[in-house]
Amino acid sequence: MNWANQARLLRSCCSAFLSAAACLLVSTMLLAQHVASDTKPVLAPKTLTQDWYVVLFDGRKAGSLLIERHTEADRFINSEITDLELMRGDSKISLYTEQRFEESLDHVPLAVSFRMRTSGLETALDARISSDRSMSINETIAGQKQSRTAKLDKAVLFPEAQVAKLLANGFKPKAKVEFFAYDPSSAETMRVETTFLDSQMVDLIDRSERLTEVEQTLHYGANSISVKSFVDAQFKPRKTALSIMGLELEIVAATKAMAMAENQSGDEFVQMMMQSPRNLSRAELSSGLRYQLNYNGDALMPDTGEQHVQKNSDGFLVDVCARCGKEAKLDSAELARHTLPSRFLQSAHPDILAAAKRVRDQLDKNAQVNPAAVMQALQAFVAEHISAKNLDVGYASALEVLRDRQGDCTEHAVLLAALGRSLGIPTRVAGGYAYAGEYLGQSNTFVPHAWTQAYVDGRWRSFDAALEGFTAGHLVIETGDGDPAKFFGGIHLHGNIDIQSVSALPKAQSKAR
Repeated sequence: MNWANQARLLRSCCSAFLSAAACLLVSTMLLAQHVASDTKPVLAPKTLTQDWYVVLFDGRKAGSLLIERHTEADRFINSEITDLELMRGDSKISLYTEQRFEESLDHVPLAVSFRMRTSGLETALDARISSDRSMSINETIAGQKQSRTAKLDKAVLFPEAQVAKLLANGFKPKAKVEFFAYDPSSAETMRVETTFLDSQMVDLIDRSERLTEVEQTLHYGANSISVKSFVDAQFKPRKTALSIMGLELEIVAATKAMAMAENQSGDEFVQMMMQSPRNLSRAELSSGLRYQLNYNGDALMPDTGEQHVQKNSDGFLVDVCARCGKEAKLDSAELARHTLPSRFLQSAHPDILAAAKRVRDQLDKNAQVNPAAVMQALQAFVAEHISAKNLDVGYASALEVLRDRQGDCTEHAVLLAALGRSLGIPTRVAGGYAYAGEYLGQSNTFVPHAWTQAYVDGRWRSFDAALEGFTAGHLVIETGDGDPAKFFGGIHLHGNIDIQSVSALPKAQSKAR
């Protein structure tokens, strides 16, 4: 593959992480109030508060946020609408999210909903909650509706209950308040820790206010997100800041006119790129590479079947080659989990299964029972099937990609992963960086990228339909099931690491592993 074609494909990547940024932005505002079900919300009979915010990326206006709190006869309703415009190269991606939480006047959860639209594609979740906290959930992805049930953790508090607890136990020197919240974007429970600090005068966009500084940590399983906020006496956020993918994100209280003003142009994608200290030859990329990555945070890079990571004083020492990895073996239950359908990998859908079987059945009989050979064939199919390799798709599910035949690296990754799962091959979506010799006028750069990994021959092995296969120029930041709302590890590391040095692995060492 020539560098020009590689650069064209890489230019269309990283939507998973930009979509994750939109989901995270919504999550950071869970701590006090929250998404009306219509683009132009209809106010309830008793509107208690309606607040507008400007969303800034590195000081550039990238969108708006509307938070609304109102009541009906027997319930509180907290809603939130986020409308962002993010840039990838010279293409503009729209990310629109809505959230809505309903709880009784005595703080019993009643309902929750979430919607995300990217470039016309919509993901939706609506859940009604019974008195025993059973959730009847209706989800829509790629126009496909499905229903399921789940249990809302008994410790979860909805917004009004969160605020009540914060007001009762906070606003004291070094006070710490902990509760559990539900994040509908990922359909997961998160633990929220809030530490109250001092009050101070804080500059907003058109005024200064005396506010209380709070440090907030959102825990999602093994991942955590740190947020600094300034809140008023009712714990209404007036200014929130965090680092996300190497960008400084701020959400600042403003007037409606300010929030709805024209956004400013920029390129979040370019800022996420990582420069290589030197040119990497095809021979090195085909054998193995050792990277010293600078990083001073707490997040960890994963070991995979092709990547071995050692933490050191500067950050990470990372070896990448076909058999460099020392990832722990998975038991049968874990392997089985990686063959199940997910929200963005609809591997049980008849269309996905039919396409996968057509590809497999074209192989000879020996290859048909060889998972690695099947994945190679599926990789070639996806590369050809996605005929419009462009930036016009924000983030699509596997079924949408199969039908529409367009997208960037993330669309290649989710479709290939779903096809593999439909045939019983454990797969996952990997997100990280891929090396490009030339990109947007820059030489020797690592570009945010996504691809597929399959568990074959007793290990995880990469299959990249967008770049015609794996090389040692692939650095994994995080793996998952293709759901952009769960790429939290990538948020910590993207934009916050850089390459200090890169050297070729000795051939003997590459082969030994």
